[in-house]
Amino acid sequence: MVNEIFSKHGAPETITTDMGVQFMSEVFQQMVKLLGVRHIHTSAYNPAANGTCERVNRNLKATLTIYTNKYGNDWTHYLPLITHAHNCRIHKSTNYSPYYLVFGRQPVLFSDLGLKINLNHENSEVPNFVEDLKKRLTAAWQETAINIERSQQSQKEYYDRDQHARNHYFGLNDLVLFYREVPPTLERSKFAVHWQGPYRVSYVKPPNITLLDAENRPFITHVNKVKKYYP
Repeated sequence: MVNEIFSKHGAPETITTDMGVQFMSEVFQQMVKLLGVRHIHTSAYNPAANGTCERVNRNLKATLTIYTNKYGNDWTHYLPLITHAHNCRIHKSTNYSPYYLVFGRQPVLFSDLGLKINLNHENSEVPNFVEDLKKRLTAAWQETAINIERSQQSQKEYYDRDQHARNHYFGLNDLVLFYREVPPTLERSKFAVHWQGPYRVSYVKPPNITLLDAENRPFITHVNKVKKYYP
């Protein structure tokens, strides 16, 4: 991450990840602390909490599936160009391509060179180019912020309309059941029981909730993964 992202684009103020071991490790925690980056992690098995990232990963995976062999072990050969294609396409949420928002111009594609398309890149003096680039980027960033806000509102309305945003009423010391996405290896079958518990609620801060297991060990999950326990 330091070599491929931070060194090229600078360190962000905040980084959001899932709870993968590579992100929860002591090395990663020390790295973000050293760089002054605020680390936010989503709750386990709740991809909707970082929907934009998960959607990008889903699109990349779908495209990679088209090109990889039947064993799926050569995907790294195709990833750079597929990522480039993703960065060059206009995204619905922003109405701009990621490439344009970073560089302030449209990319020169391989197809442009093959078809010998006139790219009309005018030579201009450096001061004029810099000023023009600044204006284009500023206008694009401002419009992107508006487009993202509209897209987020639209996505929220769609999410709520489909009744995914449920009301939860959990109090301190309530007994609840927790939905376990992946049972232990020996218990994995089509008949596996996913709702486990009961667990005791120790802290609630929507959309997350902290539960205590039978040995009073706390763990954090999303409220959508919990339901009331009735003895």
